[in-house]
Amino acid sequence: MCRPSLQNSCHRYRWMAAALCAVLSVTLSGCGNQHNGANDNSANSSQTQGGGRLAPSLKAYAAQLLSEYSSSMSATQKSAVERVSRTGKVPVSDYENAISGYRQCMLALGYKEIVFLEVGGGLKEEAMHRSGTAQQEEKYAQDSADCWFAHGAGIAHLYETQIGNPSLLSDPMEAIVDCLKRKKLVDVSYSAEQLKKERSEERSTTSGSTWVYSFKDSPESSTCLVSNGSVTADTSDPVEQLW
Repeated sequence: MCRPSLQNSCHRYRWMAAALCAVLSVTLSGCGNQHNGANDNSANSSQTQGGGRLAPSLKAYAAQLLSEYSSSMSATQKSAVERVSRTGKVPVSDYENAISGYRQCMLALGYKEIVFLEVGGGLKEEAMHRSGTAQQEEKYAQDSADCWFAHGAGIAHLYETQIGNPSLLSDPMEAIVDCLKRKKLVDVSYSAEQLKKERSEERSTTSGSTWVYSFKDSPESSTCLVSNGSVTADTSDPVEQLW
């Protein structure tokens, strides 16, 4: 299992609140992370609307994403998000279809393999990849963003929000803490400020190998981190061979 890390937390997502981590470039020990891309400003606008919450409900949030981003979605993803706007629920099958659609899109562009890793709670992240040339990395960044926006970003973000942020908190740190508390992984007095302090301590370590958090490194805590935008990375994980 990947060791959850807040060092690369970008409070996503790939265009909406949680999705940005997957579209921003992250490197570790000669490897690069997934879904490098753009649309940061539009993502952040979705995250911060409504003050402390992303939306009044998951239904409303799905409708908001449709109104802002439906033109970027494939027909399959748009239909899935429309269902959430009616039902307020994201079935795991739609999440899996989003990942599959992204993978097929990337393979069709000539990449050798696209590998997703289980990170806890049924959530998945694309594996790190061996760095290529500057030209290869630039192309991958654009291709990855294009494929993810079309096939996965909206529905994956809604699914992750359903799993790890049912209160629809707009502050990712607050959402992580809320998730940890709901799972009884931290004391009720644990706060976002404490989490931020522990993240700073992790950043100050030379290798990032020392676990400095008040909660245990576990699939349950990983679920809270990943679903709220924190990148997970471990040099022992499988690595994609893209080229």
